Amino acid sequence: NFSGNSGLQSVQNSYGVAEDNRHLRLRYGGYTLKFGETQSLNLEYQNWEERFGGIYTYAFEDAGRPRYFWGRYAQDGAEPSQRNRVNLQHTLSLKSWNFITGYTWDQSDVQSVTNMNFEYFGSPYHPPIDTSVPLPIPTRKPFSQSTKNSLFLQAKGPFLSDDLQLTLGARYDRHSIYGGVTTIRSGLVFTPTQASVYKLLFGQAFRETNLFELGAEVDAVKADLKPAKINTLEASTTHYFSTGVAFTLTAYQNVAKDFIVHDNTGFHNSSEPKKVVGAEAQIQYRKRLWSTDLNYSYVHPDAEHFASKSVQNLGIYKHRANLGVGYAITGHIDLNARAN
Repeated sequence: NFSGNSGLQSVQNSYGVAEDNRHLRLRYGGYTLKFGETQSLNLEYQNWEERFGGIYTYAFEDAGRPRYFWGRYAQDGAEPSQRNRVNLQHTLSLKSWNFITGYTWDQSDVQSVTNMNFEYFGSPYHPPIDTSVPLPIPTRKPFSQSTKNSLFLQAKGPFLSDDLQLTLGARYDRHSIYGGVTTIRSGLVFTPTQASVYKLLFGQAFRETNLFELGAEVDAVKADLKPAKINTLEASTTHYFSTGVAFTLTAYQNVAKDFIVHDNTGFHNSSEPKKVVGAEAQIQYRKRLWSTDLNYSYVHPDAEHFASKSVQNLGIYKHRANLGVGYAITGHIDLNARAN
């Protein structure tokens, strides 16, 4: 930790004598069993592995005197970071309705990173280090291992008439650290003619807490930190015209709760919900080998507090537009240009 040294602003990393080694592996297998024409059962297994390590050098001036350091980083344990996931899904079709039920088991075992820094004198050099050997740090964070069990179901079919399709879905996730979260989704799609489509959608989602937010730099788990949740309401309409023109208009509202924020006390959930409303419009035209599209979007989020001020659209453009043109040179080659 060099925070107490003068001249820290002059730190220079030498990327010419740095290495970053990562070894990734994915194993996957699945099987689908069909029961006649109306039922099927799908089973999938996925396994991810990652090993990492590397070296780096850097230098800075301390009271006018140059100081040189090299360091090594690697995973704490000899075993790689792993993630195992099993998905089981059953599909049933009854007349015009389709039902999906399923279960997911998700286990994660993450090896945290350890740094070792050493000072040397003279010009930078490349230290001979075997990065495949883990650093001898036996500590494991209490949240390095986690398990999540999930149940989900969905039903989709005609509602009142064949022109109106209804979708209803729900999911329950039970995590070994932050507990249980329930989310729902629903949608209505009205198609009065082949040239017109109207949609009304509602959905919920959440973002899990990551290792840094849980306390990767400290020994205790922030057990009171909850996942951030978002509710989305969307309405859209699409119209197709015989001239090759298609027009889509969408309006939406997003409301995020328990937003994860950081201050001088660490990470915590915000008590104030964040709301964003917006609209999008798109016009598409296609004729023979030519195609073009014109897009516009408007977004209006809640004001953010920045530098003791209330700022609207912080880091977000309120209005955006782009135009694209394409030409099919052959059946496999397209030429595209876009202006934003």
